[in-house]
Amino acid sequence: SDVAAVMAIAAPLPSVGASVRVLWQNAARRATLACVNDTENTVEVIFDDDGSEAQVVSGDVRSLEAFETEPAACRGPDLEQEAARCREEGNCLFRLGDAAAAAERYSAAIAALGRLDEACQVPGQRLLAEVGSVLWVAEQPSSGTSQPRLLRPVSGGSRRGQAAKTADGPSGKMLAVRSGLLGDLQAALYLNRARCWLALGSAARAVQDTGIAAALRHACSPGEPSGGGQFSGSRLQLMGAGKLVLGILVACTLGAPAAEESQITLLVLGLAILGGFVYLGALLRQRFRSHIETEQRKDARLCTSHFLRGRARVLQGRLSAAEADLAAAKASAEEPKQLAELGKLQKEILEARRGNKRLAKEVAKWCDAAMAKARPDAFAAAAMQDLETRVDPHEDTATKAR
Repeated sequence: SDVAAVMAIAAPLPSVGASVRVLWQNAARRATLACVNDTENTVEVIFDDDGSEAQVVSGDVRSLEAFETEPAACRGPDLEQEAARCREEGNCLFRLGDAAAAAERYSAAIAALGRLDEACQVPGQRLLAEVGSVLWVAEQPSSGTSQPRLLRPVSGGSRRGQAAKTADGPSGKMLAVRSGLLGDLQAALYLNRARCWLALGSAARAVQDTGIAAALRHACSPGEPSGGGQFSGSRLQLMGAGKLVLGILVACTLGAPAAEESQITLLVLGLAILGGFVYLGALLRQRFRSHIETEQRKDARLCTSHFLRGRARVLQGRLSAAEADLAAAKASAEEPKQLAELGKLQKEILEARRGNKRLAKEVAKWCDAAMAKARPDAFAAAAMQDLETRVDPHEDTATKAR
């Protein structure tokens, strides 16, 4: 395998007591070297994660990477450079097959990018806020004393009760939504860590990280105007449409009597009504098109988020949810390579459905065979025996089961 090929390029064997990386069951794990048997070319190690012991060949053992002498951390004046360093270190460890060590590096960068530092306290800064089990896009208000304003939900739930929740403000955890190159790096770190969880068999954590990655991409979309004042963006359009409808109603009320006496007034009134409907149609068309573009925009990282979440949900057995992620991934795919990967995911879903059907058939056959071997009065005899245990022989009355 690729992991074995990388592990084969190994430095001289470390001394006893040193921390090493061991190829074990097609994956790499960190361990402590306990004993070296030169005659048999084997070593005994104690794994760091669970304390278990194992004997492996010397060729499956190598020293840790040079940067692993320091614990995973992302701190320094240049946040982008430090986060990129943690990402590269995590990528190196993931290629070695050590998903657990890679996840630690990704987690350090994720925590640093999501922290609400002084740079995130500016008005209009986008945030992700957790309200119950729903992630909302929020933004910092113009006043530093008030709570962040919720804009729209981006994962789970619906817009029902949005006004009330916006007034109350977020009550759960919040993380900063980075923009530009930092925004791409932030989403990529969540996706890389989700790959680690999948390699470690933790589908639930993979679903969580891919959901946050997708929410970060949606938070950067122009679905809601940033820094929205009381009368900005779509609210001004709605107010203009309301005024137009009111004007048409007033014109019809006042112009109808005059229109009976003048054909010119009737013509002007008809043109005003026609213009009003044309304006309303253009407004609705514009809002509908912007909604479609927002929902079906092409985004490679968004596509990857849905793809990885679909794979995790297949592992969970949630095939309907996996199919929904597959459809969302196809809508946001922008490269032929991504479409090819989505084809593989579709095959995985179909195979899982066939497997479920085969399992259901086997269970049905087993139940039919068990029922065929049972005597016709077997269940009646068992029910009678249960009833006899509930009867008091002295009073000859059925007692209540507790």
